[in-house]
Amino acid sequence: AFKGVKEGQLLVKKYPPTEGSIGVDVFGAETRPKAGKDQTLIAGKNVQVSPDGTEFFAVTSGHVVMSGKSIRLDNILEHKGNVNYEIGNITFDGTVIIHGAVEEGFVVKATGDVFVESIARGFVESGGNIVVEKGIIGTPDTYVRAAGDITAKFVENANLFSEGNVLVAEALLHSTISARHNVVLREGKRSVVLGGIIRAGGSVEARTIGTDVATKTVIEVGYDPTVRSRIIGIEKDKLSLSIKRLM
Repeated sequence: AFKGVKEGQLLVKKYPPTEGSIGVDVFGAETRPKAGKDQTLIAGKNVQVSPDGTEFFAVTSGHVVMSGKSIRLDNILEHKGNVNYEIGNITFDGTVIIHGAVEEGFVVKATGDVFVESIARGFVESGGNIVVEKGIIGTPDTYVRAAGDITAKFVENANLFSEGNVLVAEALLHSTISARHNVVLREGKRSVVLGGIIRAGGSVEARTIGTDVATKTVIEVGYDPTVRSRIIGIEKDKLSLSIKRLM
């Protein structure tokens, strides 16, 4: 799995070459080893080396990249392919770029922005924006959460939580959407909200919202969904305390 390193973390410890140990060949004859050779390792971007040249440390948080004899640290993690069993979950302190899909059950967490081709029942959390080139197809348990905006072509059967805006080109289908600011669908030809619950602190904009013959569509605007969640939590706590007093 991809996992970033933290500032000050030891990345590489270099040991001096040894003379090797005497061995025995298939005929039982003694064989002399070849002496080890010292290997050159260069500290690249965001990497600091100790005075004796044996330890290499991270100057900042990021992703370790080995290129030839150089070791460097990038604050952008780029993966060409899907997030699946081949690489595992991704947890990274910085920006993540995925040229593929987050597959079912896999998790991507980043303190920066996340750019991904599609989300197929995966889970994504971002300390910045989340940009999905294609769409998000989830389950009632799938969540996508961003401290900034969430942008996608379409969303179906997923839970989105945004501290900014939710910007969708074509359709929001049977999903639960919470946006601190606005939910906007106005780029695509369809621009439809169908089914689910849409909550926005600002406004909800779309060409079509709900139908008479399909699943019920609920729109709530004008208040911060995160504040509403806190109020519900407080009310539940008050009710629980009241019941305990009565008992």
